[in-house]
Amino acid sequence: MGQRRLSNAQGDDQNKRPQGPPRPKSTNTVLNSTTTRKGEVFRAQRRTSENVNARASQHMVNVPVNKSIYNGYGGRQFSLAEQPKRARTPRPTLKIMPVGGLGEMGIGKNMMAIEYDNDIIVIDCGFLFPGSDYPGINYITPDITYLEENKHKIRGQVFTHGHLDHIGAYRHMAHRIPAPVYASKFTLGMVQRTMEEATSGYEPQYNELNPDLHERVQLGDSFSIELVRVNHSIPDATALSVRHSASWLIPVTGVLKTIQSTARNLTSNA
Repeated sequence: MGQRRLSNAQGDDQNKRPQGPPRPKSTNTVLNSTTTRKGEVFRAQRRTSENVNARASQHMVNVPVNKSIYNGYGGRQFSLAEQPKRARTPRPTLKIMPVGGLGEMGIGKNMMAIEYDNDIIVIDCGFLFPGSDYPGINYITPDITYLEENKHKIRGQVFTHGHLDHIGAYRHMAHRIPAPVYASKFTLGMVQRTMEEATSGYEPQYNELNPDLHERVQLGDSFSIELVRVNHSIPDATALSVRHSASWLIPVTGVLKTIQSTARNLTSNA
């Protein structure tokens, strides 16, 4: 059968066509104003981007781009790996060092050192009464080797209270780590009493601090100390508030016991 031709062809209905400005081909105004095909533009953009990334990362991946013998590196491309590194200046750090105590061998031998830069303060210096497994030993003292090596940094010896596990070893070590002594009135008297038995002949400078007046003493460039009254089974027991020059606060509790009345009828401030 042959094809059949319509005698009257109907034209498009113009009312069905979208009205308004023509729709842009893309959001790229430069692309819309050119006759370049869209695919070619995107491929050119990708080539440019890859070239820029390669050039920007050439030092990171050590890709040589200048092999001239006159580039200053004997024909080698300079990279950040060859750049000399500046030595970092060591910064002082805060060190809190238990020299003894903390249940190391039981109750006793309490001693602590706090160090920053060129300043050290020593807290307590007691001994430990040994048990039956140490026959012939009267008491055990802390190892102060580090403090002896740095005794030029020690700015003060502070005592929290007068029990022997906190002051008993001091008479044997005071001349080895000489420093002024700081404590409350009763504790200071107990330390002076034990120093009467010392054989070294050394006598430290004694400084009484009243915890009720919140007296504060500057020790070196880094620390200031303040005694804080606490309850314990001995009069004038205190904790220690150590303030650092960088606004740090280091509380050292000493020993606390819940005792509501003491020999002097003074209550805890802690």
